[in-house]
Amino acid sequence: MLRVNAISDIAFDLEASVSFEGDSGPYLQYTYARAKSVLRKAEKGDPTPLTLDPEARILARAISQFPDVVAEAAANFAPNTLCTYLFHLAQEFNLFYAKCPIIGSHTRLALTAATAQVIKNGLYLLGIETMEQM
Repeated sequence: MLRVNAISDIAFDLEASVSFEGDSGPYLQYTYARAKSVLRKAEKGDPTPLTLDPEARILARAISQFPDVVAEAAANFAPNTLCTYLFHLAQEFNLFYAKCPIIGSHTRLALTAATAQVIKNGLYLLGIETMEQM
C-alpha cells in the first residue's frame, strides 16, 4: 500500500504484497538480508581493491540518490516515491550481486554495505523492520 500514490485508487493483492519477487516489502527485506549475508562471509577473507565495473557504477549512482529521494518523498508526503526508489535500488543490487564477485574487493564490499544501510534506512522511514537473515 505504501508504493501507491496516496491520491490513487488501490487494488490490494495479498499474493503480490508478500512475494519475494517484484515490488514488495519482502523483496526489499530479502535484498537487505542477502547483502548482510555477503558482508558476514567477507569478514572471513582478505579483500583486495579492484576497479569499478559498470554494474558497480550504476549501483553507486543509485545509492547516492537516497538523500534526494527522501527529501522529495517528505516534501510531497509521498512514501510511494521512496518505495519506488528502494525497489529500483534492490534491483540494481541484485544485478550487481549476480554479475560481480563481491568477496575479495574492498570497493564491492563497500557498495554492498552501503546498499544494505540505505535499504535499512529507507525501510525504517516506511515503518518496516529489517532482519539480518531470512
